Amino acid sequence: MRRRGFLRLVLPPSDQSNLDERADQIAGLFGHDLADQPSIVKDQLRALCAATPRLGELAEIPTLVVSAAHDPIAPPKAGRKLANGISGAKYVMLKFQMPPTDFRSPTPKK
Repeated sequence: MRRRGFLRLVLPPSDQSNLDERADQIAGLFGHDLADQPSIVKDQLRALCAATPRLGELAEIPTLVVSAAHDPIAPPKAGRKLANGISGAKYVMLKFQMPPTDFRSPTPKK
């Protein structure tokens, strides 16, 4: 159930057939079943939340925040909120959708 939920979150709808088969393929790339989250994930999420109040400290650093219009993991509203928390930050939303993902080969294609 969790592994299918993860794939629904990261794959475009056009690429969501045979989710169990895809999860098995991806497990080899990740080194673990998608339903098993490494303990570091919780620490990473806590760190993200703890950093939010400190965004103002980045005001002197040129910052560009980029979001993709159809990103379910980091949606545009999260990118806008991030940019609004950094004085002088610029925000750009890319209006394209990611191409279907091919997890059949663990090595990059050249």
